[in-house]
Amino acid sequence: MLIEEYHTQSILRDFQIANRSTGVVTTTRITHATPAGAYAHIADRDWENDDAINNDGEDSEACDDIAEQLVFGETGTNLKVAMGGGRSGFLPNEITDEDGNPGQRDDGKNLKNIWLASHNTDGNTGVYVGHRDDLLAVNASETDYLLGLFSPSHMDYKLDTRTVTGEQPTLEEMTEKAIEILQKDPNGFFLFVEGGLIDWAHHDNEANVAMEEGIEFEKAITKAFTMTSPEDTLIVVTADHGQPITINGYPLRHEYILGLTGPSDQDNMLYNILMYTNGPGFRTQSSGKRPDSASEDYEDPHFAYPSTVPIEFSNHNGEDVVIYAKGPFAHLFSGTHENSYIPQVFRYAACVGEGLHYCDEL
Repeated sequence: MLIEEYHTQSILRDFQIANRSTGVVTTTRITHATPAGAYAHIADRDWENDDAINNDGEDSEACDDIAEQLVFGETGTNLKVAMGGGRSGFLPNEITDEDGNPGQRDDGKNLKNIWLASHNTDGNTGVYVGHRDDLLAVNASETDYLLGLFSPSHMDYKLDTRTVTGEQPTLEEMTEKAIEILQKDPNGFFLFVEGGLIDWAHHDNEANVAMEEGIEFEKAITKAFTMTSPEDTLIVVTADHGQPITINGYPLRHEYILGLTGPSDQDNMLYNILMYTNGPGFRTQSSGKRPDSASEDYEDPHFAYPSTVPIEFSNHNGEDVVIYAKGPFAHLFSGTHENSYIPQVFRYAACVGEGLHYCDEL
């Protein structure tokens, strides 16, 4: 069962209580750890659907999984926009989705249909979309609630087929539609946008894919800037952690960052400019010599860059991450801060939730 005294109220719930609209957009499963933190309370981040709870030998009837909390939870059900992957976690395992992929739920609940029914009452219009064309066709002026589930699990990398051919929207397109819907609220809104596949690519030591996903994230940020005003909208860009990637040696100014540099003054062989301190890119040495980097296909988008320690998925690292901010109260993000400071600035600037508010000083 959920023990509410252990819950920490999210910044999105603070905005909802203040009668302001909220939304969550990601390229991962919408039930994955980071987006779920915006609306769910759970004992295990992997309990994204009831099947995961059952597989751990726990009682899925006593604890609502993350997908259920998006549909039934106090914060989740009040999201005006929720978009990402993770469709299978919302469907029973005896049916398939619109693309023929099986659902995962053991309890027989079709959460997609339940969401549609509950968000098309009291004069509201709720719209579900499963493909890019469906999303682009949504009339924001006539839509009160939008649920987009574009993949059975995480969405595809931009460099991979289905995104390129148009079955899945880009992060920029999802961000644009979300803002179109949310900015109808005269009281304002809070939108969480995650370029979550940057992290997944780094876990596989795939620097090429990670860089491309970073560009996609930049496009989404740019779209948010163009659709809002720095006079009344605070935009904050940060990360929840760094990755164990480093730039080797002294590559020349115009050398290809994804390619090679050198040679080494020890073995006279070229080496990759980018490397990871750990992960699946570990190369086994032969006769005391490292593999020849020049013989590898680093032009392959999914090339796993070399690592020094063999691990199935690379770890996060412990360095500080940057915070970029623009708009009202952006100056409060100068210096070094604990991560919990970020939502406190939002609460102060927007005058929501508990604690010190700018409005108190007026």
